[in-house]
Amino acid sequence: MNRAVFFGTSSKSPLTTNTDIKKYFADLFSSYATVNVELGAHYINELSTTSAVLTGFDKWTVSNGDHKREAIGRLTVAVAQRDGKWQIVGFQRSAMPN
Repeated sequence: MNRAVFFGTSSKSPLTTNTDIKKYFADLFSSYATVNVELGAHYINELSTTSAVLTGFDKWTVSNGDHKREAIGRLTVAVAQRDGKWQIVGFQRSAMPN
């Protein structure tokens, strides 16, 4: 059983290990001087006492020197309680269409 599955925007296949998922974000964040992520309007659907799905919007602001870029996206995050801790078990994000 995979503990988590993540399909990154630049991934050609799903990432299924903690190491691969951490590397994806480390590589992404290393290419920017600053990264700020805000959670916008969102809804939480409780599936059971140990699982839920969050659906909503986020806003990423990234900068590299004088260049600043903002991107609003749609996201879905599945979480489950495992060994007494809440963990992300599925994550999907896509850019907001114009």
